[in-house]
Amino acid sequence: MNRRAFLAGASLAAAGAFPRLQAAPVEVDARLVRALRRITFGPRHADVTRVARIGLRAYVEEQLAPERLADAAGIRKLTPLDLAVPDLFLLRRGEAAFVLRKATLLRALNSERQVLERLVEVLRDHLSISAAKDDVGILAIAFDRDVIRKHALGSFRDLVRASLEAPAMLAYLDGARSSGTSPNENHARELLELHTLGVHGGYGQADVSELARSLTGFTLGERFRVYGEARFENARHDGLAAHPLGLALTGDARPDLDAVASAVSLHAATATRLSAKLCRRFAGSMAEPLVSRVAATFTRSRGNLAATLRAVLLAPELLDAPPRFLRPLRGTVSLLRSLEAESDGGNGLQESLRAMGELPFDWPTPDGFPDDEAAWTGRLSARFRFAAALASGSVAGTSIPAALRDETPAALAPRVIHRSLTFQERRALFALPPETARAALLAHPEVLVA
Repeated sequence: MNRRAFLAGASLAAAGAFPRLQAAPVEVDARLVRALRRITFGPRHADVTRVARIGLRAYVEEQLAPERLADAAGIRKLTPLDLAVPDLFLLRRGEAAFVLRKATLLRALNSERQVLERLVEVLRDHLSISAAKDDVGILAIAFDRDVIRKHALGSFRDLVRASLEAPAMLAYLDGARSSGTSPNENHARELLELHTLGVHGGYGQADVSELARSLTGFTLGERFRVYGEARFENARHDGLAAHPLGLALTGDARPDLDAVASAVSLHAATATRLSAKLCRRFAGSMAEPLVSRVAATFTRSRGNLAATLRAVLLAPELLDAPPRFLRPLRGTVSLLRSLEAESDGGNGLQESLRAMGELPFDWPTPDGFPDDEAAWTGRLSARFRFAAALASGSVAGTSIPAALRDETPAALAPRVIHRSLTFQERRALFALPPETARAALLAHPEVLVA
């Protein structure tokens, strides 16, 4: 975006337009639009119209039964997504990561299963792996398919249990190198600190050390590429009974992992921590009454993620919390969906997201992409450049439909910011060349929050 367009955006802000979504004149219910922008990757105009007709509760119930909804357009053509693990190694590391990122972007952009895609995004951060490490870029396809997506709306305990033997997680957190004589604590520490209880969850170093012993013996040996599963080698396992978190483990590896998964997944600290994350990511609120209600649902349902998420999506706080700054992936896909843009999910879009700092599976550390607004405000120039490139039709593989490409900002505004432009905004944009004015609208501050 050039300096003139940037200054136009500044003049719009000075006119008092941003970021008070609720203060602006709207063509549709602003609270409904806000809810849809929070629980999906962004509503299209037809989505807003339909949900206004059937009601938010009915829409949520539809979304929580995603098997009844159409999948993302074109995803079934990405055959590497269905390959058995040994066959994934026919792909190069970079090729596998590219295909998985492409599928991730196409699903977010095109799928009718919008709440599922948002939840997968959250869980992908929660059980974060990086495609940059060793064979993780290849194994991430199976992890996303067989661990995250398979259990996304099911049991959190089953999700955690599946992750404990998942080849991608074993490779990423060095669990495959851990043995009874040399236990590696990486996986045990992240299981407690990031995946379940949290850093203040009441465990100590002794629990980490004992848990690390119980995780030993699972390896990705030389026959892994033939069978595609992590193998358990008893000779590498610490068979002595361990007592992490007060559990009386037996030294029998898989039953012990069952017990560990149940204990840490259903722990009260896990219920509170995961509920707070879901509230923050979907409702934009971590108000104590909301988190407590959601955590109670998690506990009552024995960690059922669909029931827990329903408590968030139908909470009144969803409609009333103040706007939050959108991370680049959500902000970009939301903009594209509002314009009904078409994309191949390829290099043009992927490199744009890399410049913005949120290319899927690219975060190097196991804590996942940060959810702190301050972590993303320094990347605004890349987002402005994307808006300008989209307006000019220069994002490779991604385009706005011809019917909308030459529309005026005033005509596009109800789609992009879900309201009409104010007099001050019209005046500021009218002074710009048409393409620059469209770029300024696509970089409108209300596009950046939800």
